[in-house]
Amino acid sequence: MVCVDIESLLRERGIFEKTIFYGIENIISDRMIWNLFGLMKKAAPPFVQFYSLPPEKIHGS
Repeated sequence: MVCVDIESLLRERGIFEKTIFYGIENIISDRMIWNLFGLMKKAAPPFVQFYSLPPEKIHGS
């Protein structure tokens, strides 16, 4: 069985990965401080930054 290191193969060809996760997340905890943080995060306005990616690299556009 051969394990292929795809990340190194892509880097050799000049392809560098960048992963951006976005969406809705809930913070649920038994600790009061994390629940307070989750409440503050829900109340704060969201902001999105695409790390100055060119339009052709943004998936879905």
